[in-house]
Amino acid sequence: MHLVVERPYPVDYIHPNGEQAKIDFIWGDPKSMAPIGITIWLRAGNDSVKLGEEMGEWRTFGEALRHGINLAFTWLSR
Repeated sequence: MHLVVERPYPVDYIHPNGEQAKIDFIWGDPKSMAPIGITIWLRAGNDSVKLGEEMGEWRTFGEALRHGINLAFTWLSR
């Protein structure tokens, strides 16, 4: 029997310029706590607009989260 790990929810991010985004994770293997991709969503009122997506190999959720924060900061700084 395979156990599925509980995965963290998307993370809200507020850029220093006041714009809000959501860092969402793309998961692969059901037993892994490390995401295989990150999607950044811009909050526009009640809607969300996809800013971009990046696939990668991270060893931990924390590593992926730090990368997601850097992506959100960079993309919202444009």
